[in-house]
Amino acid sequence: MASLANKLAASLPPGTFFSPASVELALALVAAGGAGETLAELQSVLCWPIGANWQQDLAQLFAPLHAAAASAEPVLAVANRVYAKVAVNAQYASAVQSVFQEGIEQLASAEQINGFVSKATRGMIQEIVADKLVNDSVLIAVNAMYFKGRWAVEFDSSATTVAPFYPASSLIGNYAPGMHSDCHMMRTPAGTEWKYHEDSTAQYILLPYRNAAGASSPLTALVALPRNVHRGNALHEVDWRGVLTTLWQARSRKGSFHMPRFSVDSAAELSEVLRKLGLGRAFSDAADFPDVSAEPLWIDKVVHKVRIEVDETGSPPTFSSFGCAMRGPPPFEMRCDRPFAFCVAALGPSPLLLFAGTITEPGAVGPPPESTAAMGAAAA
Repeated sequence: MASLANKLAASLPPGTFFSPASVELALALVAAGGAGETLAELQSVLCWPIGANWQQDLAQLFAPLHAAAASAEPVLAVANRVYAKVAVNAQYASAVQSVFQEGIEQLASAEQINGFVSKATRGMIQEIVADKLVNDSVLIAVNAMYFKGRWAVEFDSSATTVAPFYPASSLIGNYAPGMHSDCHMMRTPAGTEWKYHEDSTAQYILLPYRNAAGASSPLTALVALPRNVHRGNALHEVDWRGVLTTLWQARSRKGSFHMPRFSVDSAAELSEVLRKLGLGRAFSDAADFPDVSAEPLWIDKVVHKVRIEVDETGSPPTFSSFGCAMRGPPPFEMRCDRPFAFCVAALGPSPLLLFAGTITEPGAVGPPPESTAAMGAAAA
């Protein structure tokens, strides 16, 4: 079954970054009060557990996220909140508190919500809702995520060079001089070992972030470089959980990896996308959210913002060695000089995608690397 990340990637324009975890958390805040066909719709489209204890099962899926947020480094902050103008049922308030460890606040203004999001994202996302949305809504569920990490093995900043980056349109027989753009191409230190995998469709590599002790943490970046240049936006075709599990269990391998610095700001109104994916009832007056309030409610707007920056920043690499002569695969080379997929994930038995997107055009970036996401679902 395709994951939410695959479904969104197939529906959004190339180059759009999004946070699957943030989208799911915000909608889960609303779904905690759903029932009947409305709840079944959400569970099916979002690939959630189905059963009497689905809320607890869903919370377990987010366990890697909360475990990562509890560590000192990398810095990961996750904030959920529900704002309501209507009287909320005690059962719903209890579910939100027990599953998401958050209470419910009286909805007063856009400034109230934007202040919460700005604080949660360390000021990187200043606004997620406008006054009109607040005036037209009776309940708004918000999730905000902030991530700041340093590479476990930093890129060699002295090896960063200006190099061409080729857009997908220039790689399908339409190239003309000047169609490429220049980027700052980073390179990993020579002789470093990486969790690397390749198949007939793409090359994949894990770039772990360091923890407070300087070792690799469960949070990692995953880069996928499609072999077929005609499919520059192949994000929706990647079996993310399968690839992450394969890489997590793989032996390390020496190789050379090149990736441009990049900076991406994405904003998307996901209501129509989610409707097309199958959430028609939840967005109509036929929606069934009886556990939220006695008043009829349905989802009206789903707004989402992501900002991500990546550069060479990291701690000095730490190496260990021992003597053992064995014949292994030759060193690999992976050069991201054309559109590639980039995501940040929490590793574990059930990997969780925090951020994902396709880099179609690197932009200017300044240190340090940070990622933020804010998500709001408004009920009318």
